[in-house]
Amino acid sequence: MIFPVLIANIKYGTYNLWAGTNLAFIPMIYYLIPETNQGALEDIDVLFETNPRWLIGPGSKKKLAAIVQSRQEIEASAAHEKHSGKEEEMVESVETKN
Repeated sequence: MIFPVLIANIKYGTYNLWAGTNLAFIPMIYYLIPETNQGALEDIDVLFETNPRWLIGPGSKKKLAAIVQSRQEIEASAAHEKHSGKEEEMVESVETKN
């Protein structure tokens, strides 16, 4: 436990050290951690796989939006194909009964 030792030796400087450390992390968080709002786990995985650099923070919101949109388009087309396939099966079954 280093905190009691720091308080005893450098007094208010401990708080300055703590505040300085926190301020140093702000740019690191901004540039290194991607925005994951509205993204599924698979989308986040694609974001990390398709990004060639380890620095992905600021542009990640646009990249993730594009990934989410393409996933939704694929899901919508798959649902449409599934739905249209059922209609064709129903028409065929009705025709075979008649």
